[in-house]
This record gives sequence, structure tokens and C-alpha cells, in this order.
Amino acid sequence: MKYIALSLPTNNPNDRRYLVSAGMGYDGVVLLELPNNEICTGSLLWSGKHILTAAHCLRDRDAFNSFFFEPNETTVTVVFRLTLGTVRREVKEIFLHPQWNGSENGDSDIAILELEEVAPATAERYSIYRRSDEVGKIFTRVGYGVGGTGQEGERRGDRAIQKRFGGNRYDTLREALERPEIHTRLNVGKQLVYDFDSGLRSHDALGREYGIHGLGIIGYDTGTSRGFSGNWQLEIGRQYEAGSTSGDSGSPAFIEGKIAGISSSGRRSTLPRVDVTSNRDSSFGEIFFDTRVSAYADFIDGIVNQSNEEIFLLRSGLELVLLGLMLGAIAAKFFK
Repeated sequence: MKYIALSLPTNNPNDRRYLVSAGMGYDGVVLLELPNNEICTGSLLWSGKHILTAAHCLRDRDAFNSFFFEPNETTVTVVFRLTLGTVRREVKEIFLHPQWNGSENGDSDIAILELEEVAPATAERYSIYRRSDEVGKIFTRVGYGVGGTGQEGERRGDRAIQKRFGGNRYDTLREALERPEIHTRLNVGKQLVYDFDSGLRSHDALGREYGIHGLGIIGYDTGTSRGFSGNWQLEIGRQYEAGSTSGDSGSPAFIEGKIAGISSSGRRSTLPRVDVTSNRDSSFGEIFFDTRVSAYADFIDGIVNQSNEEIFLLRSGLELVLLGLMLGAIAAKFFK
């Protein structure tokens, strides 16, 4: 699966309840325009000059349909869709993780793009999730690309570029699905796994194959409406379970407003009739893999500069305190 967007538990992938508009807190989730009219997704880090994405977005195919690496800064454009309009930024440098080799298991599928100039001020900057407790937590996925539904899979003929969001729960780490004898020091703890549940046990891919049971999420608090502040409650009882489809590899998964995962790959269940369709198309009953960002914190810090994140977080905290003091002062004056 080269590209990843969102497949939703509704019969309409363009349901407005799942669409992300400018100003919702995800303006730092960007579109990556690539050669041959292909796209990926990335997310703006705290420096304002670095985009986090998947390494496999930056590979190309040769005449024999084999992958080779020639990442070229001039062939990638970063697109910000903001309330004031669309802004494009050119890429200055590309950093692929040194252990990424294009393997099908997706090890070290992570890359950083450095922009030629700082991103627009209104685009949210994101920190990374550094704790190692992602398994069992619900995340919010935000990405561009082809829409789809759990029942029918992705709609490959739909080339309209739209940012969508949904959610899921990290069920386990990748090594839980493999034989211990094939584990290596390099790949253990590096990928997070989830499946696309319909609410029926018959389509619970991880439960049927590995005894890791779960029937999907119904309603949850995304944790953030504008960057790192504010809470907004999604409609209780609506299903937000989402899978990943063609059109948006590299898209972020947010936990507590921080980037915890990067969309990497996926596969069908190996058992018959678990996947509701006969193709790998992000329908109910499929399994997905995210690059675990916390496992690559050193790589990210080495490029972006950790001290900048601390300044960014401190500034964000001070802005919230100042806002609170200002509102308090206004309220005191009003009720005096």
C-alpha cells in the first residue's frame, strides 16, 4: 500500500462530519505533491521548518516496477491549505532514516523534509508523542487522499483531494504478529498495529487471527480542536473507526495532540471472509501498520533540535496562561 488516506464507517466518504476544514486545528497537516501527480501527507513539526512523513513516499519506480531511492528536493512541494488561502513551500533537504531500505515490513519508514523557508504562522506546529504507552490508546488520524468506506473499500476513481479525519485504537506492536525467531533488535518496538473493525466479530481481523479482540470505537474526545488547546467532544454514539486508503501515506496519528504514528502500510486478513471485500482496499477486516514515532525520537531530535521543542512548548503554555489572565481580567471588569 503506497498511499494512505481514510476509509470511514459511513456510506459516504464525503460526509461533512468527517471533513477537515481550515482553522480546525489541523492546518499543520500538509499535502505533499510528488511526481506523476501522486500525493502523500505530512505534518509540521515544532520548528516550523520541518515536515514529518513516511520514507516510502520519497521513492520512485524504475522500468521494471522495482523501487529505488533518488529523493529529489525539487520534485516535492509542501502545500498548506489555510483560512486565508493555499500556500506552497519548496523543500530544501530530505532526511531519510538511515535504516530505511524499502523492505516490505516497513522498518524505519520515516523521513523529514526541511523547508526552504518557515511555514506560515497560522499553520499549527506539532510536538511528538514520547511515551511508550501507545498500545490501547485511541488516536485521531488526519490525512489527504482518496475517500472510501468500510463496507466497499476505497473509491479509487475519486481523485478529489480532501482532508479527512477519523480514529482508531492501537491494538498491539508488530512483533506480536510474528514468530519470535524472526525478531531482530532493529525492528522490535518500531511499529504500531490496528485493524478496521465493523463492530461485528466476523470482521475483527486481529481478534480472529491473533486473539487480540476489539470491535471498534464508537465515540471519543479527539483531545484538541486548535493545536494544543481546547477540547471538543465529538457526537457520542457516532462511529469514528477509520482505516487507511490510497492517497495519503505519511499522515499523522495524534494522541493528546501530539504525533504518535505515521501511516506506513497495511494488509488483508489471512483468514477467509474476515475482509468484507476480496481486495486489499481498506475495507472492514484489514490490518494497518504505523511507524511508531516515539521509537524514532532521537532521529527526529537530531534533525529538528530538541531544545527548540522545549521553547515551543513553553511558549504555547505561556500563551494559554496569558489568554486565561486576559479573559479573567475581562470577566472581572464585566461583573464588577
